[in-house]
Amino acid sequence: GNIDEEYIKKSWKISKIENFKKMERSRFNIIRSFHPDEENILKSISNMNPSRFDFNPHFFEYPSFYIYLVALTLKIFSILKVIYITSDITFYFKNPSEIAKFYLIGRCLTLIFGILTLFFLSRISEKIKKGTYLMTFLILLLNPLFAINSHYMTVDIPMIFWMTLFLYFLIKYYETSKPIFFYLSSISIGFATGTKYPALINWFLIPYVFILLKYPLKEIFKKNLISFL
Repeated sequence: GNIDEEYIKKSWKISKIENFKKMERSRFNIIRSFHPDEENILKSISNMNPSRFDFNPHFFEYPSFYIYLVALTLKIFSILKVIYITSDITFYFKNPSEIAKFYLIGRCLTLIFGILTLFFLSRISEKIKKGTYLMTFLILLLNPLFAINSHYMTVDIPMIFWMTLFLYFLIKYYETSKPIFFYLSSISIGFATGTKYPALINWFLIPYVFILLKYPLKEIFKKNLISFL
């Protein structure tokens, strides 16, 4: 009740100043989540101005793909009148339950990615060895790290989903040699890398599959270039 509006508007900048006498995090910034990374997603979205074709999140610890997905989801829910979006940050300080809806929607999006990951991983397992889909499903489902991260609006679970989808399509390509699966696997690993940078290392499985299929060197180079692009 003793926080003036000027402090609220500048709270983000103030929180970044070292050696500044600040109020406790839970008191002065009630619009933040207790997860240290979730606020980065919403802050990045707030930095953009789509009406002026400005999609620069001004935050690059993560790539932007997941940020855009959350932004699009929030926009859809605002059109449906489920949430209220305003550039006036004081509104959310005075109505913290409204900003809470943003976090819940983002977390539900992550949960959907988690459920889809379970499905596609079990499909991959079944392709590798018949009768293992249920065991694989349960091992991942009961993994504490996977379960915990599936509850938050962060990039980790979405990255794992796109990586899993990449592997699924890559195996389909290995089995059938159909170009559609080659393109889908390349797009999927692109989305994974666009979600979190470390996913890029998985792309090298594509040239490995070309080698297993015994493609000519010229063909391998051509397909690798297409896939990377």
